[in-house]
Amino acid sequence: MPYSQAYTNLERLEVVAWDLLMEDPKLDGFCKYWHDRPSVDRYADRMERRQAEFLVKDSVPLDSFVRLGVIDEQRANEVRAILAQAGVDLPVEVKHDWYFLGQ
Repeated sequence: MPYSQAYTNLERLEVVAWDLLMEDPKLDGFCKYWHDRPSVDRYADRMERRQAEFLVKDSVPLDSFVRLGVIDEQRANEVRAILAQAGVDLPVEVKHDWYFLGQ
């Protein structure tokens, strides 16, 4: 978006819309609502403010992960097999609600 700004300094995390991310009602610890509600000033641009991404340039240490979420049981089994082959003990959970399926 033309009005978005990129940050590369972890000391600038205050620009993330934590208030929108952490409010009730929650799903896995984060607010489950993403859609804009133009009739309410606070939520008029909620989708855009919650679209903040943390992009990783090269890699993320495996020990930074606490679990993996996948869309269905078939994918969960595939990921579990890959992790087992690599000797990685990391929980894999089916998380339908983590995905936007044409909603």
